[in-house]
Amino acid sequence: MTDSFFSDHVDVRPTIMFLTGLIDDYQHDGRVLMELIRPNALSGDLHAHHETLLRLGQAYKQINAPFGQLAMSTLAISTSALQSVSMNDSTYTQLEAQIAAWTAQRDDIAAQMKALLEGAEFGGQAIDEKQAKSLIAQAQSLIGQAASLAASL
Repeated sequence: MTDSFFSDHVDVRPTIMFLTGLIDDYQHDGRVLMELIRPNALSGDLHAHHETLLRLGQAYKQINAPFGQLAMSTLAISTSALQSVSMNDSTYTQLEAQIAAWTAQRDDIAAQMKALLEGAEFGGQAIDEKQAKSLIAQAQSLIGQAASLAASL
């Protein structure tokens, strides 16, 4: 494929498990790298939802991976918070509280994404397109909020 995408070490195991057809009860932290698999080689449900699964997996990585977009933006924000010299550390407190709120949102969104991905990739479950697209939009909004704040500091 010619498209570039973000992946890291936690994606290796689920991808190999998927390609070999092996299944266990381990809950993966990563995702199957659908970008490396020809859509016509997938089962019916995975093929039918291939594009949404790609987008869902990519959004999952960007909000949940240590070097994803959300993590990089919050690192920049946290660094600015630490460098702040505001009275009573008000800037530090405000910025770190915002990161904590985003982290809670991220945890909720990522858990739902992970369940959809695991169910589709290893459980033979068709994904709910509406739910998947909503989660993608929520992830993109979260990324956008953090990137916007990071750029303003």
